[in-house]
Amino acid sequence: MPRGSLGSLKDRLLVPTVHLNSTNHASIHAEGITTIHRFSILPAFNQGQTELYTVTPRTGTASFVVF
Repeated sequence: MPRGSLGSLKDRLLVPTVHLNSTNHASIHAEGITTIHRFSILPAFNQGQTELYTVTPRTGTASFVVF
């Protein structure tokens, strides 16, 4: 967030469902979403869009794990 601004930052990860058996691994593709929630203590600066989003592609490997 820009210097002097108030608000919060939130990260989310969208992970697909993957079905595996005990010998499988699978490549997966997911999306990371970062949300900046902009806020000011001065009402005049709370006009317009107050949430900004950045979507980041993610890749990895799913593996079978026993808990």
